Amino acid sequence: MSVIGVLQLVREARNDKQRVLALERLQFFEMHKLLPKLYVEIMECMLEVCMPEAALSWFCSAQRHAVQLDVDMYMCAIVAYGRMRDASAACRLLKDMQDNGVPGNTATYNAAISACAKARQWKRALQVIREMKGR
Repeated sequence: MSVIGVLQLVREARNDKQRVLALERLQFFEMHKLLPKLYVEIMECMLEVCMPEAALSWFCSAQRHAVQLDVDMYMCAIVAYGRMRDASAACRLLKDMQDNGVPGNTATYNAAISACAKARQWKRALQVIREMKGR
C-alpha cells in the first residue's frame, strides 16, 4: 500500500484501534527517504487528525533523511508547534527556516503569530509582525 493509501486509512479510521493500525503501517515508511511532497502530505494528515507531535516527528524524519526542507514542510511544523502552544519553538523554527535559505511567506508568519496568540505571548506576536513587515 502507498503512503497516500495509508493516509486515507488514517483519515477514515472510525476508532482508536483502526487509527493505531493505520499509524503502524505509516511507520514503515519513516525508515525510507520520501519525496518532500509526501512529507507534507503526512504532516498535514497528522494535523488533520489532531496529532501535532506526530507531524513534528515526520518533520524530524525529513531532516534525518537529509530531505531539502521547503516552505510547506516548515509551515506544517510551525502549525504543529502552534497547536501545542509552543510559541518559542514556532518562532525558533521560523528563524531556522530563514537561516537555511527558505524565505518565509505570509502563511508561515501567520502560523507563527497564531502560535504566539495561542500561547498568550502577545509581545512575541508583535515582534513577528514587525519582522514580517520588515522583510
